[in-house]
Amino acid sequence: MKLFDRWKEEWWARKQGDLVKTYREKTENLEKELGEFLQTAKDDFSKRLKNLAKEHQVEIENKQKDIHEITRRLEEKKLELLRANEDLKNQIRTIEAKASPSNVWAEAFTAGFSKAWDMMLPIMSEGLEKTKKTIEDKAISQTLERLSNGNYKKTH
Repeated sequence: MKLFDRWKEEWWARKQGDLVKTYREKTENLEKELGEFLQTAKDDFSKRLKNLAKEHQVEIENKQKDIHEITRRLEEKKLELLRANEDLKNQIRTIEAKASPSNVWAEAFTAGFSKAWDMMLPIMSEGLEKTKKTIEDKAISQTLERLSNGNYKKTH
């Protein structure tokens, strides 16, 4: 048995060295593979993170452009509305000025006076002609009366 035990110990010593060596090699290989896997995962994660960051940056820039465009349109609309408001204020002032009692009275008086003048002008012209004719007739009759009396001096 001694021989068998010795052979067993020698075999076990060789095998133990081989097993330790194999275990170390496999452990080193596993550690190496794990390190490579972790590095690959880390690199992949970094790439994905960078891509996501780029995508988000592009989205942020697009949103900022949209915000600037909307802000510009709002400013243009605001200016347009301010101009329209100013126009409306001017129109309201004009309407109020035309509708003020003094302006209404002046407009009505002017219109009435113009209408009265237009209606009176023919009557006044006719009256003027009649007056001129009356004065002429009176002057002629006074002149004839003086001539017939022999009085050549003016009486009046």
